[in-house]
Amino acid sequence: MLAVILFFISLLSVGAWLLNYFKLKQGFRYIALAYGLGAAVISLELFLYFVIFRLSFSFFIYYFISLQTLAALWFVFKKIKWSNNFIFTWHKKYSISLVIGLVVVLFLALNFIQAISKPILAFDGIAFWSMRAQSLIVDKAVNFNSNSYNYLAAFSLKNYPWHYSLLEYWLRLLGGSGGYLNLISWGYLVGLVILIVEAGRRWLGEWQGWVFGLFFVSMPFIYYHSYNNYADITLAYYSAVGMLFFIEWLMNNNQKLLFIAALFSGWAMFVKNEGIFCVIAFVGALFLAKLFKLIDLKWRKIGYGLLFLIFPIAPWLITKAVYGLGFSNVEGAFAWHPEIFYSLSQSLFVSNNWNTWWVIFALGSVIMSRMIVRDKSLLTAWLMFIFLSGGIIAMYAFTEHYLWAMDNTAISRTIIPLASTSIFIFMASLHVLDLKKYE
Repeated sequence: MLAVILFFISLLSVGAWLLNYFKLKQGFRYIALAYGLGAAVISLELFLYFVIFRLSFSFFIYYFISLQTLAALWFVFKKIKWSNNFIFTWHKKYSISLVIGLVVVLFLALNFIQAISKPILAFDGIAFWSMRAQSLIVDKAVNFNSNSYNYLAAFSLKNYPWHYSLLEYWLRLLGGSGGYLNLISWGYLVGLVILIVEAGRRWLGEWQGWVFGLFFVSMPFIYYHSYNNYADITLAYYSAVGMLFFIEWLMNNNQKLLFIAALFSGWAMFVKNEGIFCVIAFVGALFLAKLFKLIDLKWRKIGYGLLFLIFPIAPWLITKAVYGLGFSNVEGAFAWHPEIFYSLSQSLFVSNNWNTWWVIFALGSVIMSRMIVRDKSLLTAWLMFIFLSGGIIAMYAFTEHYLWAMDNTAISRTIIPLASTSIFIFMASLHVLDLKKYE
C-alpha cells in the first residue's frame, strides 16, 4: 500500500504545482485535475527517457521523480490554501444532496474494493497495457529491433499509445503489483465523478450535481471499467476535461480555460488511438468559435490554443512518424457498413450498460434542440460533441473496424468517452436553458 500512496502523491503534487499557473480556484476539482495532469507529466517524462532518448533503466528515474515530487510538495503546501474550498457544505434544505452524495461515495468505495481485490484478468488489459510495462521492468529498456517479438516493448499492437502502460510501469517500480495496478483507473473514475458533481453544483444546483454524478458512477459499464485495467476510463477522463473547459471558456472567455481544454484534449491521443477524435473535435470547435464570432478570438489566440494542443503529444507524433506507426490496426479498406448502427443502438438503448442515460440524453436533446440551435456558444459546444461522436461512428461505419462493432467486442468500450462528455454537454444545456427563463 505504501507504493500506492507514493504513486498518488507523485502524481497529485506535480499536477497541483502546474495547475497553479492557470490560477484555478482551489478545491476538490483542483485535486481531480491535478491527478490527470500529474499523470500526463510523469508518463511524458518516462516516454522521453525510454523512447525518445533511448536510455536504459537507472536509479536516476527514482531520484529525478522524487526530487520533482518534493519540490512540488513544498510548493503545494506553501501556496495552496487548505480552506473551506475542500469542504462540501450541507444545508438543511439540501438534505437530499447528502443522501445522494453518500450513495455516490458508496459506489466509489465498492469500486475501490473491487480494484484492490482482483488482479489484472482481462486479455486486453494484459496484452495491450500490462505487457508493455512488464517488458520495461524485465528488459530495463525499450527494444528497437523490429525483428524482436517485443519490438517497441509491445507484445502486440505496437502503435498503441504509452500513457497507461507507463503509469503502470511507475507504479510497478514503486513496488505496486496485483490489484493495486487497477487503482490507476479508479483514480481517473474518482476524478471524473468529482468534476461532474462540481460542474453540476455550479451550473444547476446542489442536489442536481450529485444526481448527475450518481448517474455516471452507477452505469454498469463504467463501474466495470473502473477496475479492469483498460484505458477507456482514462480516455473518458481526458476527453471530458477537454469538453468541460472548452464549455467554460465559451462561458467566461478566459484564455487560460482554453489552454487547459487544449492540453487535456491533446493528451487523449497519448491514451488511446481513438483520442485523435478528441483532437479533431477541439480543432473543429475552435475554428467554429472563430467563425461564429462568439468572443474576441484573435488568430494569435487560436495559435496558442493549437500549440497547447500539440505540444504535450508532439514526442508521440514524432515517434509514430519515425517508426511508421499508424492509427489503425487493421487493413485500411474503406466501405459503407450500415449494419453497425444496429449494434450501436443495441449498445446504447437496449443493453444494461448505461442504465437509462442514453434515453434521457436523446429525449432531452430533442426537447432542447431549438434552444441549442439559437445559442451559438451552446451550439459550438454541441458540435464539438458531434465531431467527437461522429468520428467514432465513422470509424466503425467506413472501415474494417466494423467487425468489432458487429460482435460488440469494442463498440461499447468506445462509447465510454461519449458517456462522460455527454453528461457535461447535457448539464451545460440545462444551465443555459435555466438562464433563458430569467431573460
